[in-house]
Amino acid sequence: MVLCNAYAAELWGSIYEGLLYARELGFTCIEVSVDSAIVVSELTNGGSGSPRGCSLVEMICCLMDLEWKVVLHHFFREANQRANVLAKLLCSI
Repeated sequence: MVLCNAYAAELWGSIYEGLLYARELGFTCIEVSVDSAIVVSELTNGGSGSPRGCSLVEMICCLMDLEWKVVLHHFFREANQRANVLAKLLCSI
């Protein structure tokens, strides 16, 4: 059984996997919109306040440091209900 929270789901499913896919497709510039201010803060400041997210944050920061431009933006969760539903589904698996 895998335990998951919204923070880890956002880091793993939305950001890490998304960045890997964008690299695979050959993108050189990407904008990432995230509905968690904490996640954006952790990734832009290069740290993790959560023991669960520490290695994920490190892996994402390594991806972001590659030769491409990655811009992170925060938006309010209410602005994107579909992303919220997907995050909840990921946590229930």
